[in-house]
Amino acid sequence: MRAKLEPYDKQPLPNYDVVPLRRDEIRIAAVQMTTKLVDPKNPKKGIKENVEHMLWLVDTAQAWPIGRKDLVCFPEFSLQGYDLSWTREDWLRIAIELPGEETELIGKKAKELNCYIELACHTKDKDWPGHYFNTSLIIGPSGTVIHKHWKAYCDPGAFEYATTVHDVLDEFVERYGWDMVWPVTRTDIGNIATFVCSEGFQPETARAFAFKGAEILVRSIN
Repeated sequence: MRAKLEPYDKQPLPNYDVVPLRRDEIRIAAVQMTTKLVDPKNPKKGIKENVEHMLWLVDTAQAWPIGRKDLVCFPEFSLQGYDLSWTREDWLRIAIELPGEETELIGKKAKELNCYIELACHTKDKDWPGHYFNTSLIIGPSGTVIHKHWKAYCDPGAFEYATTVHDVLDEFVERYGWDMVWPVTRTDIGNIATFVCSEGFQPETARAFAFKGAEILVRSIN
């Protein structure tokens, strides 16, 4: 005997946390940024130039076409670029801290324009010495980092080898809880999840975020 299914519009809504929306319709800009490859021996100068270019692009996205953008998205390696010849020591030198000088500058722009800015870049964390991460992150209208996600899958052919959550899963869960393994951030433009490049080759990535209530999925790719 086949179970009787209610019409789609009569079925109960999914049960996940939300916050009130700023409006019913939002605008999103996807920016195709050309990143300057930084010098791993002296990365600060190149990163600063990339941040300045990013801020100019945010202003440009807001000005054209007509209408303010609620979310401005940037690609993978936004702040440092990517070089297969870099060593582990090079990656650790080019990685930025969160929060840090770079996110403070981007945060000022997000606050000024009352928008969310998403990007992916390499980061490090004083709580995880010796590790670097390919991180997607969101800076909100508050001017602060409100969301971060370490790239969970690195194509072995890419020779990137950034630390993933699953490399340190037990300790990660002990520190932050299971909810942060696949984080979804509640905002006034919707529930947002981010992921990076080859994570998108695994359909389970988007499914996991969707099951957790993600309404906007942002995939940053090089």
